[in-house]
Amino acid sequence: MEPSCAGFGVECTNQSKEMEIRREAVKTIHKFISTLICALVLVTFGFAGDNTISPKDLKGIPRHHRYFWAVAGGAAVGAGIGVFLPGGTKTAIKGLMIGSGGSSLWYLSRHPNAVGDWTPWAYVGTNTTLGGGLGWLACDCGTGFGLGALAAGGGTALIQAMGTNNQTVADVTGAQRTRSSAANRASIKP
Repeated sequence: MEPSCAGFGVECTNQSKEMEIRREAVKTIHKFISTLICALVLVTFGFAGDNTISPKDLKGIPRHHRYFWAVAGGAAVGAGIGVFLPGGTKTAIKGLMIGSGGSSLWYLSRHPNAVGDWTPWAYVGTNTTLGGGLGWLACDCGTGFGLGALAAGGGTALIQAMGTNNQTVADVTGAQRTRSSAANRASIKP
C-alpha cells in the first residue's frame, strides 16, 4: 500500500522502497539469527555425549528447593496462560500472580511445614498475591488489585490470629484449628 504523498511524488515512492528494503533486511537478519540459534542448540547436544545415569541423577529436585520450584513453576504456567489471553502484558502479570499464588497455596496446604517457622508469613504472602491477582483480574483496575490483596492477606492474618473450626479454612490460611464451643462445654464436667 502506497502512502499518500500530496505534491511529493518521486520522493515518497523512493521512501517507501527504502522502507521495504529495510523490512526485507530485518527479516533476513531474523532468519539468520534463528538458524544460528538452532545450529548452536544442535551442536551442544553433540558435546553432551552419552553420560551414564547414576542414582543421584534420578533423585529429582532437592527437598529444600521444592517449594521454590513449585512457586516458580506455577508463576511460569500462569504467565504463559496470561500471554495467550487478550490484554497483553497486564494479563501476563495477572496470570503470573494467580499462578504463583495458587501453586504456593497448593504446596503449603499439602506440606504444612515447608518453610519452617516462616509458614504463617508464607500463607499471608501467598494469599495476598493470589487475592491481588484475582481482584485485578476481576475489575481490571488498580483498586481491584488493592482490595483483593488487602482482603486476602488481611483475612489470612486475622484467621491465623483468631483460629477457626473449619478444616478447609485452616488448610487455606495455615491457621490452627480451635475447638468448638460445644466441644469445650462437653469437656467441662460439673
